[in-house]
Amino acid sequence: MPPAGIFSPDDLDKDLLLLAGGSGITPMMSITKSVLAQGRGRVVLIYANRDPDAIIFAEALRELVAEHSDRLTVIHWLESVQGLPNDATLTPLLAPFVDHDVFICGPAPFMKSARSAIESLGTPRTQIHIENFVSLSGDPFVGRPVSVDQIGDSADDQLTAEVVVELNGSTHTLTWTPKDTLIDLLVDQGIEAPYSCREGDCGTCQCVLIDGKVEMDTHGVLDDDDIADGIVLGCQARPSSERIRIEF
Repeated sequence: MPPAGIFSPDDLDKDLLLLAGGSGITPMMSITKSVLAQGRGRVVLIYANRDPDAIIFAEALRELVAEHSDRLTVIHWLESVQGLPNDATLTPLLAPFVDHDVFICGPAPFMKSARSAIESLGTPRTQIHIENFVSLSGDPFVGRPVSVDQIGDSADDQLTAEVVVELNGSTHTLTWTPKDTLIDLLVDQGIEAPYSCREGDCGTCQCVLIDGKVEMDTHGVLDDDDIADGIVLGCQARPSSERIRIEF
């Protein structure tokens, strides 16, 4: 099964530019393997590390390139040789790939420079996908991060909404109340949805609000343009209208 969520390709036949720093290679390996095994797209991976000894999956990457030399290009950026990557040095490297869908994951300074560089080249925001690193305050896969008692009183607390969720090629119609976030609801229903921190910080659970209204407990990882585009965080979203449609 291909990786799910906004930080994954919506079409494995598209050409992709993957920008990884350090351990940010982990989700990129999943994306790369899915495209090469199940799609027809070409993948360009630019992978930044301190030095050759710090390269994670070095042998696996060599094997993938050898097997898929016509579809996979791996470009290593080594701080020990080229210095730290920044906007100015990344821009010419990324210029040939502005029409690709872009995925960025790694340390915050690397992601900031990579995003700035690719945006300066005119790649539309809708083609740029970010996976954020966070330090968690607890285990997001055990229990719920927020109890019902912690939710403030409001007129919407008594709301019962019908939500239609499109996820992994399936459509789910569910009853949703404000005591649950969208991720709470999906997990309780046994539906495998993408999430990680459940604190609104990583962006793994990003989805798109197609119809209706939701309120988010926090949306710090999203900027104003993301919100204007209808992107919401599933782990923070609660219903505020009677009918809602959401796509992952």
